[in-house]
Amino acid sequence: MKICYYTLAFMPATDLGGPVYSAYYLMRSLLRRGHEVTVCCTNLASKSRKLYQQTERRLYDGIDVIYFNTQKLFPVGANSFGLFVCPGIIRFCQTELKNYDVVHLDGYRCFPATVVSFFCRKYGIPYVIQARGTLRHANTSVLAKQAFDLSVGKSILRGSALCIASSEDEASQYRYFAPGKEELAVIYNGLDFDNYKNLPPRGAFRSRHGIQSRYLLTYLGRIHPMKGIETFIRAFALSRHRSESSVAIIGPDEGYKSTLVRVAEETGLRDSVIFLDAVAGQEKNEAFVDSDVVVYAGRSESFGMVAFEATMCGTPVITAGNSGCSELLERFGAGHVTEYGDVKKLAKLMDDVLENRVQAAERAKFAAQNFERLLSWDNIAREYENAYRSSCGSAYDRRTAAQIV
Repeated sequence: MKICYYTLAFMPATDLGGPVYSAYYLMRSLLRRGHEVTVCCTNLASKSRKLYQQTERRLYDGIDVIYFNTQKLFPVGANSFGLFVCPGIIRFCQTELKNYDVVHLDGYRCFPATVVSFFCRKYGIPYVIQARGTLRHANTSVLAKQAFDLSVGKSILRGSALCIASSEDEASQYRYFAPGKEELAVIYNGLDFDNYKNLPPRGAFRSRHGIQSRYLLTYLGRIHPMKGIETFIRAFALSRHRSESSVAIIGPDEGYKSTLVRVAEETGLRDSVIFLDAVAGQEKNEAFVDSDVVVYAGRSESFGMVAFEATMCGTPVITAGNSGCSELLERFGAGHVTEYGDVKKLAKLMDDVLENRVQAAERAKFAAQNFERLLSWDNIAREYENAYRSSCGSAYDRRTAAQIV
């Protein structure tokens, strides 16, 4: 099968978050299963940097990748990624898109997804769409999102051969935004279990950063308002174990760190909260292993890879409800679930986990064993493969799709 996969960013643009890794592992797995894959993405390395100055077509670990030159126009809300265009993708659609059996759009409210879906409908090429938790309007760029949905968003969703959700909660979002849309599949993200075969001994991360407290509570991910980090810091200020604990906030700053520093100072935690740059690989595992609890209670998490990565390291994780990570962690008895923005509930939950950390760690290890069975990339790639084949061979009427323009 010839698969064209659009995503915002691809390796090595790891500063743009977990979807970059997910796209890489999925494409690598599909390639190994004998499919031809082409990745179309921006040439951005982060919100402010580019990987390449112009459009580049390169092989990355054997994967055909086109990094389209991208121009960022202007932001559409506080802390938003902003409006951007990739003019070269239009020419690609005109000349190459017809060569593919199916197109996978990993993204929704953006210029490339709008352009590619238009040409798919024009040419009658089946496409699947994966919004990755972006369907909800939430509390940022609401007017811009509403305008997009009213102008072109409904056509994109309605014209797709299949909508892919990363959790049951996200599936309910599709049903709300595209009522009557029956072509819907829930496919979890996968994990690369080779990363957790030889976990580091406890102590390396703490030693490197001079952390001597009895307990370490950690957040790892983008430093962004939607991630619930301010709630985490304010909850820590109420913790019964505040005096014997430290907090590590690890990840790339997206313009929000200064606010969190101010919150830490206001709550008297300036010496207890440390901010560290993003980590990866073994260094990330060291951070998880040395943590007594990881707090990952953000808003609109379609799946939440950090929660699963920490669990694979045997570390209890606190998540917010209505997310893929909370669904699976609760399913396997390792769920510690709060409500987004609830400071008091999070504080109590952190104390409960710390005071029962041995049992919580055992439940995390049990969940990790089940993840190996459920979330291997080979299993996940097979599910995508079946979804693509269903989209290509279903009753999806190309002539009807071509009329939805």
